[in-house]
Amino acid sequence: MRIGINFALGLLFGLGLVISALVAFVPILLGDAVLDHGAIELHVPLFHEVRVSTTLLFDIGVFLVVVGLIVMATEAFGDDDPQLFALLDERDDPVHGDLPADPSAAAEPAGDAGPSATDLP
Repeated sequence: MRIGINFALGLLFGLGLVISALVAFVPILLGDAVLDHGAIELHVPLFHEVRVSTTLLFDIGVFLVVVGLIVMATEAFGDDDPQLFALLDERDDPVHGDLPADPSAAAEPAGDAGPSATDLP
């Protein structure tokens, strides 16, 4: 997961939080109510006149917060912890007991285990 993401994971979350907070609280500085919206009309060559509202900026901020949290949670749950894998490798196998590291060692008898099938008449 860390190989595919080449930027700070908190950047999306932080940027979205700043955008949303600014859109929410700047109207207070201008003497309006919290989250009061404003609009501006832009001339875009392909679309002619486009009206952009501050609600669009707030929605973009919320979107970045949500995506940032999802990416951070995914990265946290998908983290490859080498110590965890070392503990899992050293644990006992609950079905087969302690398995030898060398598979050929399992075929060798461990001392005198009593008569075998080849010892019987």
